Amino acid sequence: MSPIIVNLMNGDLLLKPTETKMFAGNIVKLKESCESVCWHEVKNITVDMEDVSFIDSTGIGFLIGIQKKWGRHDTPLSLINLSPSVRLVIELLNVSSTLRVI
Repeated sequence: MSPIIVNLMNGDLLLKPTETKMFAGNIVKLKESCESVCWHEVKNITVDMEDVSFIDSTGIGFLIGIQKKWGRHDTPLSLINLSPSVRLVIELLNVSSTLRVI
């Protein structure tokens, strides 16, 4: 199974990690899974974090990298369905201006 489900429809990209941890140990697999996306067609990016219960700074860097490389400059990457622990890491690292939590 892929470490992330990628769904692109009408310019809206939904990324859904399938592993419970987003950390240095699996970031390479996550990046590789995202390489197949036709990024020039992407207008909005949403990451469904429902299954992710742990994230480290490498995972945060992966998300920021997606936003900076492929996101629209006027629309931050949106994160949905965050666990309390993942939400806390995002708040503590003060990246909510780049990663919009919904």
